[in-house]
Amino acid sequence: MGEIKDKSVRDILKEILAQDKNLLGSRDALVEKLDEAIPGALARDFNPIKAALQENVGEMFLAADSADEEGRTAAKEKILQLLRDKNIQDRRAQNVVDAFIYALGWESAPTGELMDGLAEDAPNGAGAEAAAEKWICSCGEKNTGKFCTVCGTPREAVAAVIQAAAGSWTCSCGQINTGKFCVACGNSRPGAGASPVGQSAAAAMAAAPATVAAAATTAATAATLAAPAQGTQRIPLVTPPSRPTAPVQQRVTLSPPQALPPSKDEPMKVILILVIVALLGIGIFFVVKGGFGSSGTGSKFSPTTKQSTDKKAPKVDSDLSLGGIEIGYSLDKVHEILGKENSQETMKQGRVRYKYDHMNVIIYNGMVTALESNDGTVETKRGLHQDAALQAVFDAYGKDYELTDYNDLKLYEYTFTASNGEKGLLRFAVNKSDGKVNYITIRLPDPEPPKAQADVEGAKTVLARYEKAIGQHDFTTARNCLVPAMKGNLNSDGYKTTVSSEIVSMNVLSAESDKVELSYRLQAKDRSPSGSINTKYFTGTATMRYMDGGWLISGMESKEE
Repeated sequence: MGEIKDKSVRDILKEILAQDKNLLGSRDALVEKLDEAIPGALARDFNPIKAALQENVGEMFLAADSADEEGRTAAKEKILQLLRDKNIQDRRAQNVVDAFIYALGWESAPTGELMDGLAEDAPNGAGAEAAAEKWICSCGEKNTGKFCTVCGTPREAVAAVIQAAAGSWTCSCGQINTGKFCVACGNSRPGAGASPVGQSAAAAMAAAPATVAAAATTAATAATLAAPAQGTQRIPLVTPPSRPTAPVQQRVTLSPPQALPPSKDEPMKVILILVIVALLGIGIFFVVKGGFGSSGTGSKFSPTTKQSTDKKAPKVDSDLSLGGIEIGYSLDKVHEILGKENSQETMKQGRVRYKYDHMNVIIYNGMVTALESNDGTVETKRGLHQDAALQAVFDAYGKDYELTDYNDLKLYEYTFTASNGEKGLLRFAVNKSDGKVNYITIRLPDPEPPKAQADVEGAKTVLARYEKAIGQHDFTTARNCLVPAMKGNLNSDGYKTTVSSEIVSMNVLSAESDKVELSYRLQAKDRSPSGSINTKYFTGTATMRYMDGGWLISGMESKEE
């Protein structure tokens, strides 16, 4: 108990973020660390934060952390609206936002909180007894006395309605429910396995219409008697407390109307209200059961796959996959999953790029050989997408990667085996400026270009052309016969007196598809200072390389005979 009192959920969150704030960019890694650090007694306080992290609010807080006060305020409002849109109660959404604000040190935590302020009840210990005495009025106000401090409704009136609602139960967070799970926080119904989920509205009303009417009438009479003798009087509200099914924008407190004399038809009105409430409760149960917050087990969230369609992404078996498409898939299977492409682009070596809204698929010989992300909608098998933090990449894939610097990006490449057995590369291109993923590609290594045939005669022709160009002082042609590294070594000044240069014989020393070694005998004629022509003979060797579609001289040695 001492540990719970000394350290709240928001305190634990603050400690974890103080060690590594980038965890906000990886919801699963942060949830895992929180699961390990938060004791079971604080599970209810942790559940709203866990649900919020599933909506990627962590990334939104991380982005706003470096902004100014105006930017942070805008981010808080955006996050609040997001949580409200997910049918999270307004007060609980505000408490979640306050927790992150406190953990990030934007401002100090609000005072007068109930423990952590997230579950909105006293979990256990000394405060449990006080929490048990609290009750929630139909107007939403929490109370400890016999009458609501806002609208004046007696506690007995609310209790009578609750008891009359067939199969209803009250969660520890204060929410009244009819199903197996709380529609507000997701906690399971106590003893759900031993009792039925609930009765139908018709069965409930058939069983005890008179009891319900009598309870409501008695509650109304008690409220009237308990109202102040002078001043503004209050009328009891007999509508049971319920959470809104639509997002709540703000809480509005209405001034209580003047009391009206009880009507003879009031018992029937109460019965009608109860029938409507019971039907709504059953409907809410089936809607919420498969929606947000339906599970209160506290299990870890698995990453969701973002798709451009309403279809759930198909299961993939390989890490060489993106947006539900694996390396090795056929074009027909791509069309089956993604539908018709927006356009096509023919690439080198017969490859074709099929362009979709959120990703590109490269096909070669009828098979997927590469995948490219266009935005953060598509994810890898392990839930990574564009704009994810670098730490999230490390958390998901480790640090066994090849790193390459490329302009303003760092390329992190992981090697995996595709389902068809081929080795491929998963690349995360990360911005140097903010450490976030700029794009994701997955590909098989590019096919090796076809090697040149052992064209010995072609190699001989280039060597002969070089020497002839030297004799003709055509140094442009001569340089074009050399590999780039040798072009600067050709000095035309050394051949000012050369009249002719011609190879008279050549022999092949070795021949490979892209390399040929030749021996040769050269006849060179030079003009002497007196004007006479001198003829000399040289023997030498030359190494020829096949590059860029042709033969080039990569090395030469010669000596005079």
